[in-house]
Amino acid sequence: MPEQQHQVSARKWQREFNDGLFRVELESIGEGYNGDFDPSDPDDVELLRFSVDQRETLDDDWTGVENSSYCTELPVDIDDTIAEKALTHIINVAGDALREGTHKRLCGELSWISVNSLTEQ
Repeated sequence: MPEQQHQVSARKWQREFNDGLFRVELESIGEGYNGDFDPSDPDDVELLRFSVDQRETLDDDWTGVENSSYCTELPVDIDDTIAEKALTHIINVAGDALREGTHKRLCGELSWISVNSLTEQ
């Protein structure tokens, strides 16, 4: 089954991998640099969080993978090209570890993903 990526809403993207048994999402849940996004703070930026879900078979419901949800340095106003690069990077870096259950450290390191880090690749 080919990987599928699509934008779910203006602030959420997702992509399936590993034959549709894993899914990585980028979404806004109201986080900023210091916890909750503060629109009254001119130095704060609303950021995207990535999280990974899995299912045992294609007929099963998605469930969150423990230790695989982190706020990133990606602002919510990224375009589809940057979102695709981010999803691909997360899968490339942590995909095998997610399948093996050894992903916690790698996913934590991915929290530093930023527009600059993606455009330097």
